[in-house]
This record gives sequence, C-alpha cells and structure tokens, in this order.
Amino acid sequence: MAVSSDSFHVSSARSIEIERMLTRPAPDFAAIANAENSDVILYTTTLNRELTYMSKSSWNVCRLNFENWRKRSFVPMFTDDPSNEFYKNFDDRTLVPNQIQLLECEIFTDEGNRVRLEVRRTLILFEEEPVGVIGISRRIRKDPPQLLDTRGVHWRFDFSLVDQLTASERYVVESVVQGELNKNIAKRCNVTERTIESRRARAMAKLGVKSLPDLVRYWIEYSSHRERDRFTSGSSN
Repeated sequence: MAVSSDSFHVSSARSIEIERMLTRPAPDFAAIANAENSDVILYTTTLNRELTYMSKSSWNVCRLNFENWRKRSFVPMFTDDPSNEFYKNFDDRTLVPNQIQLLECEIFTDEGNRVRLEVRRTLILFEEEPVGVIGISRRIRKDPPQLLDTRGVHWRFDFSLVDQLTASERYVVESVVQGELNKNIAKRCNVTERTIESRRARAMAKLGVKSLPDLVRYWIEYSSHRERDRFTSGSSN
C-alpha cells in the first residue's frame, strides 16, 4: 500500500518531536542538574530503558559517563543488591501518566564502586501516548543532602499551597514538570498557548515560586513528600 507524502511528513515530524523530548528534556531543569554544585542527575530513557540523555552532573554525583551508556540499557549498572529486583523487573510501560514513582537502587559506577541512589521517575508523554521516561536521581549518603539551588541555599516549601490550585492549573504544572511544551499542552487541552501561560503564571503565584526551575523543584519535593505520607499511612494500617 502506498504511503502519501503528507503521512510521511506527519510521521517524520512526530519522530523528530519525540527525539527532541528524549534527548533535550526540560531545558530549565537540565541547566540546574548541570550546575557545578548539583547533587542530582537528570536522565531520560526510551520505554526499552535505553539511555537517551544524562546530565553532566552524573560524573560528579556517581562517576557515570553518559558517553559510555548512550543508547544502551542502564540495567547492567545494577548490583546484586536485593533492593534492585523490583526496579529491574518493573515494566516501564505500566507507569501511571502524571504520577511520580519513587524508589531506591544500588548501581556500579564506571569505576566499579557501589553507589546507592534515590530515584524519582515519570512518563514522558507525546499526544497523551507514553514515549519514554524522565528521571531524577540523587546519591544517598548517611546524611542525605538537601536539594540546593545554584547559590547553595536550602529550599523549604509550603506544600499546603497546592490545595489552592485549580484542576486546570495543576494539570499544567504536572505537564510542565514533565518537560512538555506549552503548544503541546494547549493542543491537548484545546486552548491557546496564552491560556496555558496564564494558568502556569497563576499556579506559580499561588505556590510562591518565581521561575520555572523553582516550580520544578517545588513539584519534585511535593511529590516526594506526598509519597512518603502515603507510605507512612499505609504502614500504620
């Protein structure tokens, strides 16, 4: 069956956009992860766990060089630690859209040392279809460091402010944190880009953050806080 030139163009444009999302994720947060004193690693993978991006901070945080792992599965990094079994056997395609998975794992560095990581992961969506995974890893020490801004200042957020967001504002925040473009969010919500920008601005004002990197920091910490509360309440029952 012949394929029309229009269909080929749409398919090519779609592939280019997906590749962009998997190789150049969330530029503002990528800049934070690549900061000289960053203690977090930003990475993306395909649904087959092939690494498509890893921030330069990966070498300082846990001695991993992205060039050694580009387009390779990260599973061989795992040590024989029992805590890795869930992560190794988990099918990324079963991740729930717009939810953040929190877990721990132990890996080998490129130098052969063992390092323990805390990982937060969520799906990368394109036109509501999962196309990959974006994750943030932090090395776990005896006294885990707090997330720092580029000036070395500790961040403390008031998570009760999330209750002030409308459903549409919250949806925009969750989409932005995943690295989605305003135009894609607008298309999915059937509104203009200006409307999405307005909702994001209102959400940031309600949460008391002044920049996109601050918004990303807030939402990552909020999601982690919510998961800890969920785990604690589940354990007490």
